[in-house]
Amino acid sequence: MRDKHDRLEGTVLAGRFRLVRCLGQGAMGRVYLAHHLRLPRRYAIKILPAGVADRTVLQRFANEAEAASRLHHPNVASVVDHGTTERGVPYLVMELCEGETLTAKLERNGALPIAEALDLLRQIALGLDHAHGCGLIHRDLKPDNVMIEADDGRARILDFGLAILPELGDAGRFTARGVAIGSPAFMAPEQARGDRTLDARVDLFALGVMMFVMVTGEMPFAALDVPELMRHILSTPTPAFVDRAPRIAAMPDVEALCHRLMAKDRNDRPATAAEVVSLIDAAIAAIAARKVAPARPKRFAWFGLRTDVQPS
Repeated sequence: MRDKHDRLEGTVLAGRFRLVRCLGQGAMGRVYLAHHLRLPRRYAIKILPAGVADRTVLQRFANEAEAASRLHHPNVASVVDHGTTERGVPYLVMELCEGETLTAKLERNGALPIAEALDLLRQIALGLDHAHGCGLIHRDLKPDNVMIEADDGRARILDFGLAILPELGDAGRFTARGVAIGSPAFMAPEQARGDRTLDARVDLFALGVMMFVMVTGEMPFAALDVPELMRHILSTPTPAFVDRAPRIAAMPDVEALCHRLMAKDRNDRPATAAEVVSLIDAAIAAIAARKVAPARPKRFAWFGLRTDVQPS
């Protein structure tokens, strides 16, 4: 039986891009390393599974092309071209980010030193601020969707396949009432409920979950299944750092920011990603003033559930 994704190594797209090898795949397609035939450049090309005809999936893919093509920022991986294969399958040509995902980094190293965690979070917040300023809400921010470049450690936000385009109204959302779309472990409460009035603060909640993971080495909520996880997200207070990572219990600025980002009521979160950047800068300055000694990081315990679509 054939793979649901046709193997396309060696295929030439648009007369310019030769697919070399598969870099990975997810629910929304397979990503290939590609060489430009006339220029000494390499790209990552994302292609939908062959034979996909579901209108919603095709719309989401087109949504990613529209969303990512607007973005030009050092902390966001941009789309440089898009089109369809000879079989009519849509593809995206993206900047090639060489390094590892934040998930891989955490699984290899465990919790990160505070300075490194705050630096990466600041970069991600800067990328979010740019995206939000362009009218885009990512809606699926998680460690899998952040690449850490190998050469300079720069964080790059990937995959705007579930991004919201507010000016398109319902056509820009592709979310049925009562259905939560995204990765459950990083969903804001309003997203988990399937609310149709989401705003940029869903990304800030996800950033808070990522912050918790990066500094403690654990997910904030452990669950055996998605419904239990949803209940925690909706009603369980964010755990205190002292319960998970005593080494950072003396860093109230860091914990306060994380808990504020993960507030159940979005009105209690920072209003913008730019405000988050300022709060991170303040936390960095406070830590430097106290001259906190580095501590041994804790190993990373992954309790996340990677379901992409789950009824609330």
